[in-house]
Amino acid sequence: SFSVSRVALGYNTNGEMSFLNMPPSPAANGMAGVLMMSAVHDPFSPMINPGIIGLMAQQHRLTAGFYPERTEWIPNMWFESNYRYSSRALNLGISRQRIERWAKQSFPFGIGLGYNEVNFDYGEIPYFDDQHQYLGTVDSWANSKGVSVGAGYDGVVQAGIGLSSKYTAAHYGISKGTAIAHDIGLVVQLPVMDLLRKPNIDSSWSPFFVTPRIAYAMTSIGKARYEESLESSPLARTGRMTLGLAVGVTLRNPDNSEWAVVSLEAAIQGEDGLVFPDQNSYRYLMNPLGDIHVFKDLILGKRNKLIEKTKGWEISLLEVISFRRGAYEGAGNGWRYETEGIGIRSGGIFKLVRRLEPRLSANRIINFLTDHLEVEYSESKWAQEKYRVVYGYENPYDGTKYQGLSISIR
Repeated sequence: SFSVSRVALGYNTNGEMSFLNMPPSPAANGMAGVLMMSAVHDPFSPMINPGIIGLMAQQHRLTAGFYPERTEWIPNMWFESNYRYSSRALNLGISRQRIERWAKQSFPFGIGLGYNEVNFDYGEIPYFDDQHQYLGTVDSWANSKGVSVGAGYDGVVQAGIGLSSKYTAAHYGISKGTAIAHDIGLVVQLPVMDLLRKPNIDSSWSPFFVTPRIAYAMTSIGKARYEESLESSPLARTGRMTLGLAVGVTLRNPDNSEWAVVSLEAAIQGEDGLVFPDQNSYRYLMNPLGDIHVFKDLILGKRNKLIEKTKGWEISLLEVISFRRGAYEGAGNGWRYETEGIGIRSGGIFKLVRRLEPRLSANRIINFLTDHLEVEYSESKWAQEKYRVVYGYENPYDGTKYQGLSISIR
């Protein structure tokens, strides 16, 4: 089971079913999988950090996403591969304000619930015996179905905390296994300019926003059991720390709603495995960060070959189009790749239309499409020419492409 489950290459493979640590979001994958502040609009983001579902609950009643077409994953392997990857997600949110109206009393936070699926089809892959003799090919696949729950607070700071559990099944040729995986996550962001506004004084409103953010997630907590083994093996437990900063300029519409004319966010993320083989057993790291040093690795940006590191940025214009770039560095001298992506959102298009033609502000359909419904298409691509050849092989990530469609209702 080990040799087949480790086709995830750059992701933490010191444990079973490492495909669970792959970032599923077509939007985030344009930024090498880094969690951005815009993740509150991304239905796949709770699968990266379940804490985000708490923040989602404050802004969205529903978010849903799927892959219009399955991703051909790492198509450039040095052996013939036919890996196919897809995911879908659904999240429901109840904001604190809505709960207070229903309960007719104060309530401290909003509540979010989510469901997600991941399907990884390895196709026909080569199979070897214990003496490494080729035996032919076998059909292999892995999938997971999970639920998430989270709470979000929107006050002086904006914070979300969440927990998810996933039932996972894998069929690696003649090896069949199941597992229950758990993820925990926390996201905290500080809207600096909101803190400077004086209550009920309109002149204190600023067109600028500055929002630093910190996030942590521990994923794949649990053990897998295979039919041919009497003992269970730990999943690829991983610690992931993210630091980000978002800045931008907004316009205030006649109805006092805000429209982000331009926004820029950059983030850096460190990731490390928290379980390692130790002779005939495994050793768990007690430090939830593993070998991640927040100040040195993330703030100063120093190279640490003991961890995986990703960097990403996103620039959005008129809430219509987003351009994304990112870079991934594997642990040790592992694989590296760059990413790029683009996103198109419908909400900003209708805001622009309403701004250019004020008479449409009285149109109920236009108002609903502007203020309550949003559809986004995201596309991302991995691996650029810079890292095309590694160790004499072509970079297997080259050509990996994600496409996703999402809908949100506010």
